[in-house]
Amino acid sequence: MEVIWRIELLGGLKAGRSGQEIERFRTQKAGGLLALLAYHPNQTHCRETLIEQLWPNTDVSRGRHLLSQALNTLRHRLEPPGIPAGCILIADIPTSG
Repeated sequence: MEVIWRIELLGGLKAGRSGQEIERFRTQKAGGLLALLAYHPNQTHCRETLIEQLWPNTDVSRGRHLLSQALNTLRHRLEPPGIPAGCILIADIPTSG
């Protein structure tokens, strides 16, 4: 199943696909995360870099929690029932090593 979202960054952040439009996000940071990811499509993003860009001066543990919440919020909106989980926002689980 191919799911294509149109992300508009100018004139206010909007996401749309086949008759569905999202103009409001749970938090401004969740919307900011979507805008950042949409502006740099098909690019891998380091979690620490995203945290630093969206939540500067936040400790790593708190930043990871906030990033996780923002990703879950976006997944809930962009991958509703009927859309396979992980097909819109792909995130690898970080490994320590």
